[in-house]
Amino acid sequence: MKSVKNVWFEPIVEKDIPLPKPKEPYHSFHDIWISMEVGDSILFPSYAKWETFKRQAGLFNPDRNHTSRKDPDTGTIRVWKLTDVETVRYARIRQKKENK
Repeated sequence: MKSVKNVWFEPIVEKDIPLPKPKEPYHSFHDIWISMEVGDSILFPSYAKWETFKRQAGLFNPDRNHTSRKDPDTGTIRVWKLTDVETVRYARIRQKKENK
């Protein structure tokens, strides 16, 4: 591979170059999870898709506000929302204050 360490670069100032349009807004998996009610579920085509969703939605927390089951025949994963994370966290904070 050729090194470009000593290559001279002369910056050129250009005017009136329009900015490209921004990409479509990213629909956050976290927003989807937050919009779900307790008891709602999502069907994932594979465990890998569930892992991606879980990571991007920020579901790696000690509150364990979900449960999942794998269908052995189809390999799909269904995940149910058990509690609202905020409700569980506020209950723990309130309990700590009451025990003081």
